[in-house]
Amino acid sequence: MKNILVLLFLLLLTGCTDHNQDQTNRDQASTDYIMMQNGHMMLFQGGKMMPMTSNMMMGNGSMGMTNGTYRLKDGTTMQLKEGQRMMLDGNMMQNGMMNGEMMNDGQTGHMNQQKR
Repeated sequence: MKNILVLLFLLLLTGCTDHNQDQTNRDQASTDYIMMQNGHMMLFQGGKMMPMTSNMMMGNGSMGMTNGTYRLKDGTTMQLKEGQRMMLDGNMMQNGMMNGEMMNDGQTGHMNQQKR
C-alpha cells in the first residue's frame, strides 16, 4: 500500500512539472517574433536575435519573408516598416503594442499598413 502511495505521488509530481514546462514553452513562443531592424529582417527566438535566413509561416497562416514583406492568408502583401514586429503567431506589434490594444489616450494601436 505504501508503495502505491509513493508511486501515485511521483506520477502526480511528474505531471505537474510537465505542465509547468509546457506553460514556459508557450510563454516563450508568445515573445518570439520577426522584425525589420536597420533595413534587415531579424528573428528573435529563444531570447536571441539573429538574421532571418528563410521565409517563415506564422501561426495564423501569414508568411513573413526575408525581404521584409509579409503575405496575409488572404494573399494581401505588405511591407514591414522599421521597428515593426510580427509575432510568430502572426499578430502584428508596433512600439511594443499588439495591434488593436488600447493606448492610454483611448486610441487603438492599429498600424498604418500600405498594400503593395
